[in-house]
Amino acid sequence: MEIGYRHIDTAQAYFNEKEVEQAIKDSGIPREEIFVTSKLWIQDFAYETAKAAGKIKSIGVSNFTPNFWKQFVPNFATMPAVNQVEFNPYFQQKEIRDLLSKDQVIIEAWAPLGQGNKDLFEEPVITELASKYGKDVGQIILRFENQEGIVVLPKSTKKSRAV
Repeated sequence: MEIGYRHIDTAQAYFNEKEVEQAIKDSGIPREEIFVTSKLWIQDFAYETAKAAGKIKSIGVSNFTPNFWKQFVPNFATMPAVNQVEFNPYFQQKEIRDLLSKDQVIIEAWAPLGQGNKDLFEEPVITELASKYGKDVGQIILRFENQEGIVVLPKSTKKSRAV
């Protein structure tokens, strides 16, 4: 967070929610400036009760395939705002994107850079665009995803890439 991150992605299954909470408190950054995404198992779903308690603002789902979406979402009282799925130039999720667009549900990408896939970073059309525009390959990929209307969750351990 000291290098600029303001979106934290966590989940019950990561077993780090207490640590995330402590990091937010220790950061000195006003809570309203930090966006937290957390995920529950579907069997723990209790949106209405959690929203009534003032603990969440909206819901989303994670890794819902088209079949899973069709099976579960019609039974939800509240339409999810987002479906967090793997998305990158090699995995563009066209079927689920078409399905979600009907309800104006946003795709949030995990692994937008293909988890560092060497082939993706050497893809000729992407490297040519990077050279043409004086950008690095990662910037070209993220720009493509952004222009497609995808919310991206890029990750880096290098401070030089923070801003």
